[in-house]
Parts: sequence; C-alpha cells; structure tokens
Amino acid sequence: MITKIEIAGIPPFKDKAILETDKKVNLIYGLNGTGKSTISNVLYDIEYGEKPDGVTIEYGGGLEDGKSYELDVYNQKFVQESFYESSEIKGIFSLSKDNAEAQSAIENAKLEKGKLEEQRTAKKMDESNYLDSIEKERGKVQNELWKIKNDFSGSGQSLDYCLSGLKGDKSKLYDHIISIDKSSEPPKRSVEEIKKEADELQRGEAQELIEIPNINIVTKEIENNAVFSKVIVGNENSTIAGLIKELNNSDWVRQGKNYLHPIYDDNKQRCPFCQQETITNDFVKEIESFFSGEYEKDLSLIKSLLEQYCAQKNQIQKSESFNQYTILLPLKSEYESIWSSLLSTINQNIKSIEYKLEKPSTPVTIIETQGIVDKLNDIIGKANELITNYNVKVKQKGRALGELKDEFWNLMRWQYDSVLVSHIQTEGSQQKLLEQTKKEIQDVERKIEIQEGIIIENQSKTINIEDAINNINAALLDMGIADFKIEKYSDSLYKLCREGQTDDVFKSLSEGEKMIITLLYFIERCKGKESKDDNERKKIVIIDDPISSLSHIYVYNVGRLLIQEFTDSNANNKNVAKYDQVFLLTHSLYFFYEMAIIKRKDKEGDYNQKLFRIQKSQQGSHIFEMKYSEIQNDYHAYWMIVKDSGAHPALIANCMRNIIEYFFSFVEKKELNNVFNEKELQAPRFRAFNRYINRESHSIGQNIFDIKEFNYDDFKEAFELVFKLTGYEDHYKRMIK
Repeated sequence: MITKIEIAGIPPFKDKAILETDKKVNLIYGLNGTGKSTISNVLYDIEYGEKPDGVTIEYGGGLEDGKSYELDVYNQKFVQESFYESSEIKGIFSLSKDNAEAQSAIENAKLEKGKLEEQRTAKKMDESNYLDSIEKERGKVQNELWKIKNDFSGSGQSLDYCLSGLKGDKSKLYDHIISIDKSSEPPKRSVEEIKKEADELQRGEAQELIEIPNINIVTKEIENNAVFSKVIVGNENSTIAGLIKELNNSDWVRQGKNYLHPIYDDNKQRCPFCQQETITNDFVKEIESFFSGEYEKDLSLIKSLLEQYCAQKNQIQKSESFNQYTILLPLKSEYESIWSSLLSTINQNIKSIEYKLEKPSTPVTIIETQGIVDKLNDIIGKANELITNYNVKVKQKGRALGELKDEFWNLMRWQYDSVLVSHIQTEGSQQKLLEQTKKEIQDVERKIEIQEGIIIENQSKTINIEDAINNINAALLDMGIADFKIEKYSDSLYKLCREGQTDDVFKSLSEGEKMIITLLYFIERCKGKESKDDNERKKIVIIDDPISSLSHIYVYNVGRLLIQEFTDSNANNKNVAKYDQVFLLTHSLYFFYEMAIIKRKDKEGDYNQKLFRIQKSQQGSHIFEMKYSEIQNDYHAYWMIVKDSGAHPALIANCMRNIIEYFFSFVEKKELNNVFNEKELQAPRFRAFNRYINRESHSIGQNIFDIKEFNYDDFKEAFELVFKLTGYEDHYKRMIK
C-alpha cells in the first residue's frame, strides 16, 4: 500500500505537503480549490508513467515499488478520457461462474500465488538483512583501516604519496588493501625505516628537467661578405667624378643629393651646400649619373645583409633554465658572460653595417661571432649533460619510491591481517547465504509466473463482458434512472443508449447523470479488467469528489455503494478483499461524516480508517491528520475557517457570507435588509465587509472580492456586529470560541 505521499511545488501546494498513512481506507476532506484534484491527478499521471517533478510516493514494507500496484483513479481526467473523447467505452471483463472447473483453478492459483508472494516477501526481507549485515561488517573494517590514512597522509608526511587516490573514500582504501596478497615472509623493515628512506628520496626537485636547445644561427657568410671592406664610389665616367674623387667627398655629396630635385624650367635651384642658386638641370643629371649602376647595387646588398643579420639575432633566445634549475647554478656565471658577449658583438656588427649604409665609401670591419656561439653551445652541452644525469636519478628515484610504496602496503597488510582474515571469513559466509537467498527468490518468482499463467489461461474460459453490463444497468434502475442504459457494442466495447437518440448520448446527460454512470462504470472497472489477458496487480483505488454534481437524492445511494464496495471490512465481502487500499476525497463534510463513522470502533486510534483535512492559506495548501472527534458539519466547518486568521482572505470572507445566509435564512428565517443600514455598520472601515456580505449585492451578481480591501480584524468585528445587532451575540460567542 501507499504509506507516504509528498507533493511540493505543484499549485496549490507551494511548500512540501505530506500525507502519511498505515490504513487501508483513507478519507480526505477539503474545500474546493484546496488541492484534492491535484492529488488525484498526480496519482492518475503516475499510473500512466508520467511522474511529475516534486512528487514522491512511498510504498509499504520497503520491498515493493509502484510496479506491484495498479492505481485506479476516478476523477475528471478519467471521465474525460473514458467518455468525452470516445463514443465507445472500453469493456469491463468480469469472471463468470459458467465454468466451475476453470473458476476453481483460478481460485486455487490465486491462493497459491498469494502464498508464494508471501514467501518472496519473506525471502526479500532475508536478502535485505544479509545485505545490511554485510554492509555493517564492511563498515567496521573500513573504519579500522581508515587509521592508515589518518596516520600516514597529510602535509609533511613522506608516505603521503603511498595513499594517492585512496584518501577521499574509505571503500577505495578498503578495496586496495584487501586486494593485496599477503607475502609469505614478514616485512624486514619497520614503517619508520621506510618513512626515512622515502623522505631522503623526496628531497629537492622531483620532476625530470627539460634539456636546453643549442644556439643555431647562420651569420658567418654575412659577416665575411666583401662588400663591407669595399670602398663604394660613384660612376667614374661622370663629368664630375674627377672633382668628387679629388675632394674625396662622395659620401658628403650623396647626402646632399637627397636635397636636389629635377628642374622643369630654365630657373636654377639653390645649392644644398652653399645655398646659392647655382644648380642647373644638367648638374642634377650628372649627380644622378654618378650614383647610379654599381653603386646602387652595393647599397641594396648591404641593406639585405642587415635585414638577414637582424633576423638571425631575433632567432636566439636566452635560456631561463640557468636561473630555474638549481643544478645549473655552477654554470650560470659563465653562461651569462658568453651570452652577453655574443649579444654585444651582434649589436656592434649591426651598428657597423648601419654605418656602412650611411657612408658606403668607408670600409668597416665585421667581427665573426661563430667562435662565441661555439663557446655558448659548449656551456649548453655541459648543462644538458647535468640535466641528463639528473633525470636518470629522478627516474631511479621513481622506481625506488615505487618499491617503497609496495613495501609499505605489504607491511600494512601484515599489521591488519587479523582484522582482514576475520572479516573475509564472516563476509564469505554471509555472501553464501545471500547468493542462496537470491536463488530461492528466483525460484519463487518462476513459480509465481507459473500460477499467473494458470490464471490467464483459465480466465479466457470464464471471463465475459455481460456481468459488468448487467451490474451497471441494475444499479441505474435501483437509483430510479431508467431513460438510458449501457449495451454491449463488441466483444470488448460498450456504448451508452437512450431511446430516440443515437449519437453523443453522454453529452446529453445531466451533470448528475454523468456522475452516476461514470462512477458505476469505474466501480465495475475496479472489480474487473479491461483485457482478458490482464494479470492482476494489487489495486489502490482513488476516488475524487464522487458527489460534486449530485442532487441530495443520489448522495445517500452513492455513499452506500462506495461503503459496500470499497470500505466494508467484512471478510466475506470478496470485492473489498481485492483492493489493497482506498483513498476517498470530498469537499462535503456531510458525505465525509457519513463515510467516516461507518467503521468506527470504540476507542479512538483503533479505526481501520484514517482521516485527513486539506487546508489552504496564503502560504499554500497543507495536509493534516484528523480525529473522528473533529468531524463537524459544513456550518461548523465555516466557523473553523473564520477563526483561522491565516486562511486565505477570500475564503474567510466567503465563509462569513455562508454562515450569515445559512443561519438567518434557513435557521432563524430572519431578514437582514435593514441590518446593514444600522449606524454601527456604516463606519468606513466596514464598507468592504458590507459590500461583500450584503445579500442584495450578492443576489445581483456584483459581489467581486478584492483582496486588497480585506482586513481580518475589521471583517471579524463587523461579522460580530451582525449577530449582536440581531440579538444573537450568545450564538456568536459560542461558535467563535
């Protein structure tokens, strides 16, 4: 059976609402809008595999789940899907007495199946106990082994690395040590000796170092190029070549050439040297002629060599390893010196080349750097040799630490041997019992399947649809409904019939008639099955407000019908024995009272039913357990809500109006037309109360409630004045207690 229902985050259940029960019959009362339909819709969806978020259903015993149960829900969803959306109704197959032999076989198979299910439940309980025992025993051992982690892990512990990957989970450490085969010989060293060696191995850097790349630059051909020692002068055939050569000032003239420009008229331009207008067009041409040809080629070559040289410089990078690696500190000073020499020489050569570009006629000397590069690479070679030797030691250290790790765990295996041996023996015996129990469960389940096969086979010989048709039609006649009935449409379908009408018969029925026919159909559905091959599951029946649209003439009959079918605890009632649990939800206190008192026993707390109330406040709806002594009629229920200041304002105001209408119109038969005109009720703070409660306003449909106008204290005071002004103050005081 269902033992617990939790709903949260589904309107109107804002916070978690909980219904807990250990009873077969559960009656739930709540006014409209409090959440009854939400509960039935949730259970309806769960039966069809659509469990909403925020809902938890727990079943009894902790061994069975929802698959063991069939949830039969009567609510608006059931009516909609069964009647509104189809002109044909699924047939209900019921067992017939026509084949006594088959019926006997079914009863015997059901009896045997029940016994087998009891055996399965008992064996599953044994299985659960064995699992719990194994888990508890293993937990004790894991806690004992966890001392290894506490003793040898943590910052500053030289054996911490031995527990890598085992420090965050007791089960992992347990699995590791239990997988170790105990050595035949006892450990030769103590844990302190192992710790000391591990500590020595782990001093200094523990990772392998990366070798330093050599300096590889191509500068020799650039540095030895003959163009740098060449005296670069202009064209010897130029008319001014002799003069420039005699003055030995070609570089000076070349610089001044940059200030000359072609002459396009007979005017002369100013000389860049003497600042006199002496430069002619012919003179400009002679200057251009002097610096053309081979001169320009040499300058282009020098520029190219400079670019190549700078590119080679950019390729070399100073290594930071001499600063980062402790083992290279002895070589650091020499490396820094040679590196600085190389960089200084390259920079000096670059300046010489730039000078050559500026003064091509002046030879320059370029210093060769290959010797410096060779010295630098020699230092790098020595450094890499140190790195190689160090890495070999690191690798050997890893192997040594690995061997120490194995030695450590072998020692732990010896130290905890007595604990582990006892544990392995105990768990081994428990595992054997567990495996045997699992085999027995499988055997019982195979026997259950055999009995289910017998039931299905014999059902096909005894099952028919006519029983359900006759039961529904007979119940309609008992209630005085004779103008429509249900007929067989096919081997597995019904149809509704009404004299003089063929289509949409259901839609032509009154709301009360619809309620009756759908409820009768639902009852037959609970008693029978929709398919000949259906295998029976334990049934949990949920009925949501079955009298919401019924006139008073039918309420009593429906109540008797539900009591007889679902809540009668008489052992001879075979229908009731088919249901594992029943939930009945209603908004009517009268109906709730009629259903609740039927099976009440002498002492409160010993009832076979459990009662619940759903209440709604501004914080949402919640479910509360009720006692039989708390059941009252609708009039008393209204007073209970009025006394609860935490109830929803609209609900409080509505209950006040219902109390006034009920008491003065039906009990005392008093007119209230003049009461609201009394001076005491004319205060401005009572206007909202008067507008909502006044029977004339209510009668013309203008009574619209505005929650912003509600003040509980004002409404309660005005409510009291109504009784006081009409002479019923004593009644008010008695009810408001």
